[in-house]
Amino acid sequence: MKKYFLLAFIVFGFISINAQEKYTTEEASKHVGEDAVVSGVITQISTPRNGITYLNIDGKFPDNIFTGVIFKKDASVFENIKELEGKNVELTGKIEEYKGKPQIILKKPEQIKIIE
Repeated sequence: MKKYFLLAFIVFGFISINAQEKYTTEEASKHVGEDAVVSGVITQISTPRNGITYLNIDGKFPDNIFTGVIFKKDASVFENIKELEGKNVELTGKIEEYKGKPQIILKKPEQIKIIE
């Protein structure tokens, strides 16, 4: 019986360690430094001359609440990124802050999930 409790403790402990919290874009700024899932609508996608792609969520720049950032060196793995505009998405990664706004840096397409 003790073995089953130990096994259950190990399994549930592992699940809770790897579970990521989900936040809205409004909540994200309170969770900088956490690995999490942030959900919202991509309202604008832009790639200025510096080659960085910005997925502005829940508002257009400069009024967006949250941003997904794809650096130029990682852009080639994101196909048809412009098709995400207007979609409700979840972005997964470490919430960081840049110039007072929360963001997640995207390196792999798996970090973006379209929510129907």
